[in-house]
Amino acid sequence: MSTRLRIFVLFAAVYILPLPAIAQTGVGQPLGGGAGNNTIASLDRFQVLQRQFLVSGKVTTLRGDPVARARVEVAPTGAQGEFRSLQTDLQGQFRTEYRLNAERVKDFAIELNVTKKGFLKAHALIDFGDSGKTWVVPVTLRDLREDPKLLALADLISELAPRLASLKSADGLSAESEKDYARGVSEFLQAKSPDRALAFFMKVTSRDASCMDCRTMLALAELDSGDWDGAYYNLVEVFNKIPADSGLGRPEPFVALGVMESWRHRPEHAAGYFAKALKFAPQDPVVLQELGR
Repeated sequence: MSTRLRIFVLFAAVYILPLPAIAQTGVGQPLGGGAGNNTIASLDRFQVLQRQFLVSGKVTTLRGDPVARARVEVAPTGAQGEFRSLQTDLQGQFRTEYRLNAERVKDFAIELNVTKKGFLKAHALIDFGDSGKTWVVPVTLRDLREDPKLLALADLISELAPRLASLKSADGLSAESEKDYARGVSEFLQAKSPDRALAFFMKVTSRDASCMDCRTMLALAELDSGDWDGAYYNLVEVFNKIPADSGLGRPEPFVALGVMESWRHRPEHAAGYFAKALKFAPQDPVVLQELGR
């Protein structure tokens, strides 16, 4: 047998051997010098190091109707994955999965932008944390044209946000959060950039969970940036933690909730929030105006 033929036969024999046999012949010895199948061990380790994050949601109108064929842009923050562009199905649903290196990715957060002709853009920052648990993200799209008979979004922000611009320790704002809150206020009210303000306000509310006025300001910034559902969630959190019959609290979160309910054409719900706001500020002109409306 020629030398070239012997080399070919040897190569073919090695190639068709099962993985355990390859390990026994000395091909691909374990990295640590111990016994075992290095190839399989490497595959197992690769699987263990992968963390799966599911990004799924449903896009609806203020009336709760699904929005089909809406464009959904998913942008993981930092270096945690690639940008993806999706489209909702006939039920308004979208879904995508990220598999990331567990050693490098300790938590997972995304920026979400949803657009559809005839609607205002929806925007949200979603932090899934480090648990790997995800949930269905609700996204509400508002009509491009606002109802002229109702309070406009810009007017709601201009009426309420400046009242919360200068919070103190008595309001639950810690000294550690003062700079972040001031930066958020500057981005929100002076620079007119609610999207950039969100990160600062989220730091504050995470650090000072008892600051209900901070959470109200975050909700107003979310609403102005296009995150209807985030704003509503945070305002309801404030509502649940401030008893309406107590002397504590301010009217702003109740006014915001009432106006949001009026946008959904649910005047009976809106009137209930405005009535609660009156208990905190009986002479507040915005409260009286909206309750009269």
